[in-house]
Amino acid sequence: METALTRAPVRALLLLVLALGLLLPGTATLPLMDRDEPRFAQATWEMMETRQWTVPYFNGDYRFDKPPLTYWWMRVHYWIFGKSEIGARLHSVLAAWLTALVIARMGTFLFSPRAGLLAGIGFLTCLQVLIHGRLCVADMPMILALTATMDATVRLLFRGEDDPPPRRFGPLYWYLVAALAFGFLAKGPIAWAVPILAWLLYCWPFAKRRIAWRRLQPFSAFGIALAIVAVWGLPAMLETNWEFFQVGIGEHVVQRGVQPLNGRIPIFGFYYLATVFLSLLPWAALLHIFLFRGGSPRKDDKRALLMAWFFAPFLIFSFYATQLPHYILPGFPAFFLLLFRTGDLPRPETRGEWRSFWMVTGTFVVICASGAVALLAKPLPDPATEAQILLWLGLAVFFLLAVTTPLLIAFLPRRHALVAALAVILAGGGLVTEVLTRELREQHLVRRAIDLHLKDFAGEGKQFTAWRFGEPSQVFYLDSDDGWRFSSNMPQTAKWLEEGEGRRGGVFLSRVWRIGNAFVDPEFAPVLDNWELIREGIDAERFHLETVQGFNAARSSWEELIVVLPKD
Repeated sequence: METALTRAPVRALLLLVLALGLLLPGTATLPLMDRDEPRFAQATWEMMETRQWTVPYFNGDYRFDKPPLTYWWMRVHYWIFGKSEIGARLHSVLAAWLTALVIARMGTFLFSPRAGLLAGIGFLTCLQVLIHGRLCVADMPMILALTATMDATVRLLFRGEDDPPPRRFGPLYWYLVAALAFGFLAKGPIAWAVPILAWLLYCWPFAKRRIAWRRLQPFSAFGIALAIVAVWGLPAMLETNWEFFQVGIGEHVVQRGVQPLNGRIPIFGFYYLATVFLSLLPWAALLHIFLFRGGSPRKDDKRALLMAWFFAPFLIFSFYATQLPHYILPGFPAFFLLLFRTGDLPRPETRGEWRSFWMVTGTFVVICASGAVALLAKPLPDPATEAQILLWLGLAVFFLLAVTTPLLIAFLPRRHALVAALAVILAGGGLVTEVLTRELREQHLVRRAIDLHLKDFAGEGKQFTAWRFGEPSQVFYLDSDDGWRFSSNMPQTAKWLEEGEGRRGGVFLSRVWRIGNAFVDPEFAPVLDNWELIREGIDAERFHLETVQGFNAARSSWEELIVVLPKD
């Protein structure tokens, strides 16, 4: 039964308010953190500067990591807000909200308006969405497109007894085509691999029946979507002599599937079985309800398709060499649609559900308590004492999502539980996150180096180099006329600086401390020390050598740079 709160315009407004309340705090103050964020942000800016629409560039060189849709979307926000963190990230905030809208629309069609609204709320409050819904990457646009693909799928497959069959080449068909094209342009083949595998898993083993392929018209749908992609793809391939395909697919898709990223050891088959409990916070303790309540999927076509959709990313990435927690995020809309299918807040009822709830929640209680004890018993020593507050704030957010919220959901009366849970999540995702992001900005190594030493030297005709320090955020925050020059050769770098006649400066990686080592290493010694090598390699009579320390989030380490600038 539809109520005032579940009507489409009100539902859209409620989800928008929730998305902004959860995802906007800290988005404008959080510095670009990992390796991908500044690459996306800077590539968009360089495309705008060169009036380029087909091929992204980073630091003056090709960037083949992703198709262009995310860059196109970011350009709109750069035109409005300029080159800034909010301009770089706003597309993810909007994509998360739009995905929640599509989920709510699907839930209304499959179950009820209330089920759809609750599923959209659940998606927005999930930890991985709280993270990736505010990052400058391509994941949320891809998930939006993939969710729309599955929305079109369920509307084509599941019709009421009195409903006429969908028309061939009708509106739903073109909705499917547009979603497929949008998804590929956002993040490539994964936007097609997940729905294809979900359809096949629905046929077997979940539903164990044939799918109505004629309703989907998959061959023509994929063909037309591919033609739309080719409008961009063929000019991009020709312009780069097919390097875009060879690198974008060969290295960033195929090679990552057989070679782990950054030398990490893959845990085939088990990695996501563990990380899913973190990714689904605060709803992880209810995973047992999702898996087992409702009986066999073979007796329920809707449950079968949603289960197939949820498990498709698991099967694709469990045996993929590069493993990151958010890779299974494309299946999370299915989790929330099935979890809230009754239109009510789910909570444990049977002995098995309570046992699972306490195992998951109890594990997180132990993790939080262990972290607090470790921080109290052994605070971070010099020079990383400033990072102490980051660990406490991170632990506070984790406790709110992993322990407090599940307990509220399980024990408060249903009419109050959701409001209380949202209040806690907003506190964790909003207020605490705002404080955390401001601290991260204060301690961000690249921001410190630029604000303290480099910004006054920057200007027309100035050039910069980085020795053994290749964080792409420095390219975003400080433009160099000819791009940043990255080097690991000290004599060549010193010679390049000396030939600049006062126009060249650089940053040199001096020392690195792993923050995790503070709890096991009594002396907290640096794992890397280039201090003497830099002092010997740079002529102190010709250059100022300034030291700056800060937190490097991409490596979870405390690092020291020596900023080298010419003397007047």
